[in-house]
Amino acid sequence: MDAERIIAELDRWPAPGRYADPARPAVLFLQYSLVTGGAGYFVQRLADGLADRCTVDVTGMVGRPGAVARACRSAAVLPCEAAGLARHARWAGYDLVDAAWPLRDGHCDLIELVLAAAPRARLAVRCHSEACFLRHALTDRTRDLVRRADLVIFHHAAQRREVARLHELDADRCRIAPPGVDVRRFRPGGAGADPRAVAEYRRRYDLTDPATGRKRLVVAMAGRASEEKNWPDFLLVARALKDVYGDGLVCLAITGRQIGFPARRHLDRLARFSSDLGSPARITGLIDDLEAVYASVDVYVHTACSESLCRTAAEAQAAGVPVVALATGGLRVVVEDGRTGTIVERDRPAKWLARCTARERAGIVGAVRDLLDGPALRTAQGRAAARRARERLDDRRNTAWHRRAIGELIGCAL
Repeated sequence: MDAERIIAELDRWPAPGRYADPARPAVLFLQYSLVTGGAGYFVQRLADGLADRCTVDVTGMVGRPGAVARACRSAAVLPCEAAGLARHARWAGYDLVDAAWPLRDGHCDLIELVLAAAPRARLAVRCHSEACFLRHALTDRTRDLVRRADLVIFHHAAQRREVARLHELDADRCRIAPPGVDVRRFRPGGAGADPRAVAEYRRRYDLTDPATGRKRLVVAMAGRASEEKNWPDFLLVARALKDVYGDGLVCLAITGRQIGFPARRHLDRLARFSSDLGSPARITGLIDDLEAVYASVDVYVHTACSESLCRTAAEAQAAGVPVVALATGGLRVVVEDGRTGTIVERDRPAKWLARCTARERAGIVGAVRDLLDGPALRTAQGRAAARRARERLDDRRNTAWHRRAIGELIGCAL
């Protein structure tokens, strides 16, 4: 991309025309990725939450905008083409550009173009990615861009400490705002789900013992079919649990969307590994109404060694399911160790594609067994998890926080 040429031509383009209602601030969420993972979900929910007070646009370098456009009911999803995006920014006259990590060269080009086209815009940078991953994008250019930001937003305190240290940021521009989930949709006992869907999933995945008519114990993990989710270690955990509980237990691997060759290749490897282990888990593929599945899950397990927050674990907690996970990223924000689930401490510093150690896997298996063998403990932690989700992880609270923060940045009440 010839960024210098595009910037030089900006003065030839029309002056800001603004949107139809100049009283409504114009906000651009400039994502690195528009995939429908945690970051994409967050922007979709936030865009809809701000739409009554702001004009919201969304764009991203990676991912297919069509799905995001359908999900962002109240936001316009713009094509990520440099010159066209810069022209639109000059016309829209954005008040705020909200840019998400990771800040690689191509993403930096777009941010700088948009800021040159909309010089009145304030810049906010949000750290979706795990702090350990940010080291791969640590350059003088990214450091300068982050230092230029008016506000840098983090999911949790450890992330803020690490990034602030790497980029030498001023503490007064660093704020913590954990994203949330739709706690009205994910309610304990599947209250937000269609009972027919709950019954259908129990039938499809054989979650009910036909001999007794009772529901089997269910352990689940959900996430993209990608390496950083560390699915092989979940399968090893499932194998160890199946050796103890046999047919009385079902382990579900809810592998999310499989888009493109890399995801399909990784899913094929996962299926072969599962077969070699005796198929301890049922690989379900994408499940859209996940709340209907959570209605039957007894324990949620997450073996990923790198997470910014982990939306699926937060959804499980909101559904009243205790979570057992590694102490990585924002999972400490999601799970209150010993009260809403178990956090298994790491043996070594987090890495993007790290695997679990034998001790970590044993810790996960032990914590899951304690919950499966103790229905009273499982019920108590599930209730505490749902309560904590309502109090700490409601995305309406996050939207309210962003209203205040954006209003302070651009000098108006939202």
